[in-house]
Amino acid sequence: MAVAFPIVALMLLASATPAAAATVVTDRFSFVDDFIDTGCGFPIHFVLQIEVTRERFFDDQGSLTKVIRHEHWTGIDTNLSNGKVLEERAAITETFDFVAGTRVTETDTGQIHVLIPQGVQDGHDRGLIVYDLLNDGILVEHGHFPGADSGGLAGCGAFL
Repeated sequence: MAVAFPIVALMLLASATPAAAATVVTDRFSFVDDFIDTGCGFPIHFVLQIEVTRERFFDDQGSLTKVIRHEHWTGIDTNLSNGKVLEERAAITETFDFVAGTRVTETDTGQIHVLIPQGVQDGHDRGLIVYDLLNDGILVEHGHFPGADSGGLAGCGAFL
């Protein structure tokens, strides 16, 4: 009996379930992102209404390990030089992975549409793309990403 007890105790410990799963904190919020971008060589005023559901994952020590953001947005993009207006809308999910408190990758899935007047599509990023945030590059790309592939300049001509 004295020999059997330690063996049974070791078997029970080995089969015990791991510690509780990571803590997940979920919240929802919305905001207006109102900014001017001059990357195209002329000022574009963006006004985007963004709805976000965010999930933050923490390990057993309380360190942030992952953030998942589900975003829906609509908005208007205006070339301030000539007044040309484009409509923008999106439904995307962004997943940020962290190591030791640092964001190391961003995985985007979903679609971003940019429409010129009368609903004609100008830009359309869609599919899955993984960014290396430490080395500023793209690790994986499945789908069509003219915005990312051009450094964000693919849609500049639509504003002319």
